Amino acid sequence: RETYFNLEKIQEVDKFGIEFQKNCIKKVSEYLKFNKLDTGGIIVIENNQGIQTRYTWGRYSTEDSEEVRETTPYDLASISKLYLTYCILKLHEEKKINIYDYCKKYLPNFGNSNLRIIDLLTHMTNFNISLADYRKKYTNVDDLKEQILQIEAPIFKSEEVAYQNTTYLFLQEIIEKVTNNSLENIYTDFF
Repeated sequence: RETYFNLEKIQEVDKFGIEFQKNCIKKVSEYLKFNKLDTGGIIVIENNQGIQTRYTWGRYSTEDSEEVRETTPYDLASISKLYLTYCILKLHEEKKINIYDYCKKYLPNFGNSNLRIIDLLTHMTNFNISLADYRKKYTNVDDLKEQILQIEAPIFKSEEVAYQNTTYLFLQEIIEKVTNNSLENIYTDFF
């Protein structure tokens, strides 16, 4: 089932006040949960005066997983992958990197690997890990990232596409090393 939200109405929400916003968010989250479209999440409404409201609901991934809090870390969503890809391609265009560079040039855990940046971008890698398992073991975001960035990379690229969010954490690390800047700052400048 597809869900559509009227962007014009969402943009007008600000003039109705914070209680109206909270009620809208609650209704959206109840709809998602009732129709089993989502187990939980975080919605933030922000305007030029800063964050106006945050609303959390449900559980992280399954009915028996931890309850969602404002500090619950979520994987990079698909839209973030587009921005990361843009950043990588921009660095390539600026000749700061080459998408055919070996990842070991930037990432120490790729020392024995023949993987290239393009392999990460095109999901031609398989780290054979469960991000959900790592998330259970490392509940602190920084610890989780540190542990994932220490995973030994496969020697060769996959024969088939292996869609994994972890590859984008490695791309983020490359971007931050090359620019000597955090992804958060890069995105802030971008927008």
